Amino acid sequence: MRWTFDPLLRRNARFNLRSLGAEAVAYLPDFYGPLSDGLNALEETDRLAVHWRLTSERATQAARRRLPKPDRAVPSGAELVVDHQGTPASATPDAPAQLVAVPPDIDLLRANDRPAAAHWRRVVRTALITALADGYRIADFTSDGCYLLLPH
Repeated sequence: MRWTFDPLLRRNARFNLRSLGAEAVAYLPDFYGPLSDGLNALEETDRLAVHWRLTSERATQAARRRLPKPDRAVPSGAELVVDHQGTPASATPDAPAQLVAVPPDIDLLRANDRPAAAHWRRVVRTALITALADGYRIADFTSDGCYLLLPH
């Protein structure tokens, strides 16, 4: 099965990657174009495409609630490429892992500070697209709200 979700929604990232064991396969900038509904209000509609391989080891472990905790899988030397304040940092090309934080509640941020929400969209987009192009894959989502990227 395949679908997309907003990469800034922590609850969706956690559900799709952790609860279901789906695999993120692509970052799709402004996938739907501007939407004039109340939620998106003409903002860019970036999405992560996921593939849920129902018989994969990851999906099977997720169904049994036996996926290894992502926080324990973060290698020593992992680099925080976007911190919890939305500040980007340069990544070392050969880092053993990268972490990309997303805001705690993007819906609340959109409602109260649209420029800050747009900033988060841009920095997360840049970090994930760059990491994927550099040979990393989105491996998991940590309990403190970061995408964990590991080399292929």
